[in-house]
Amino acid sequence: MTSTTDATGQILLILTYTLGEQDRETFERIAGAHAAAADTYPGCIRFDLGRDVLHPGRYQLVEQWQNTADLEAHGESEAFHRTMAALKQCPTLQVKRDRYEIA
Repeated sequence: MTSTTDATGQILLILTYTLGEQDRETFERIAGAHAAAADTYPGCIRFDLGRDVLHPGRYQLVEQWQNTADLEAHGESEAFHRTMAALKQCPTLQVKRDRYEIA
């Protein structure tokens, strides 16, 4: 896994979310709305959210960004902060985050 602050290379994030049964519907609603708006995020190349059919309660989000600056701008955006605040409704949420630079 490579982490970089270079604003020139593309960035790939793979986030794995695990939730208890009581939080899945809420997570799908909140994360789904955020993913559906991805085409409005500057520099966003890919933003795919999927549910693991073999492991109930596990979801994966794959994000690809033009560069680190675009990813950081997204992380500072109102939409991102609104989504993170809304996800506090899911107390069983656990996140594993992997970040890669695409050469």
